[in-house]
Amino acid sequence: MDILQDVLDSTSKITSLEVQKSNKERLNVYVNNEFFCGISLDDVIRYNIVVGRELTDSELSNLLASTGENDLYIKALGYILRSPRTEREITQYLYKKDASPETVARVIARLRTMNYINDEAYAKMFTEQKSGKLGVGSIRNKLFSRGINKELIEQSIEEIVEEESQEELCNRVAEKYMRNKGRDAKTVQKLYRHLASKGFDYELVSSVADEYKKQQELDIDKLDRYQTKWQELRKAKEEARTRKKELKQELKKLRDDILGTEGR
Repeated sequence: MDILQDVLDSTSKITSLEVQKSNKERLNVYVNNEFFCGISLDDVIRYNIVVGRELTDSELSNLLASTGENDLYIKALGYILRSPRTEREITQYLYKKDASPETVARVIARLRTMNYINDEAYAKMFTEQKSGKLGVGSIRNKLFSRGINKELIEQSIEEIVEEESQEELCNRVAEKYMRNKGRDAKTVQKLYRHLASKGFDYELVSSVADEYKKQQELDIDKLDRYQTKWQELRKAKEEARTRKKELKQELKKLRDDILGTEGR
């Protein structure tokens, strides 16, 4: 049961006050030996917060409202409604609002209870949205960076991502990258790195890139044949030049012979 509910269901008595380690201007208030809230020194005086004092439910509610916890809850809710968030993202957001660790924990618990924070649902939603755009590795890394635990990540990937769709996506990415590019070894190696950076598994990357490598090998074979034909053409032109020179010499000799005969 929630600590606050435990407190409200029993006789409410301030049992301890403790200076916060992170902020010496604020005190942690303990009711019935349980942490209740953190308040400023001004509020301690304003609400006459002293050890041993008994508080009504209304006084407890007013004290809680004075901490700004409800305002933080509303801000966090608005942050979530703009775009789904993970528990880690909400926690970081609250800390940027200078909330105490205890207040953050209470707001997070309240959001979780209302199902505004649900990392399992978030993981499945994100995986479904990105499975047609990113490789499994990228999906896994992005979820992990958002604070989703490994078990939930693998569960969402196993349930949603199909191997066939990843293979099709990888081929599309490769085709787009290799468009208007050669099939030389350097370009194919860059393709390997490009596909890997998109988060595709090593085996899938190798399989797809190897097809382009085969095209590279085929091109080399064509190049060899081209070079052979070029050498043959060069040889034929050289032979033609040699033959042309020989014919010119033969014609000159015949002409000289003719002129010599006519001169006699």
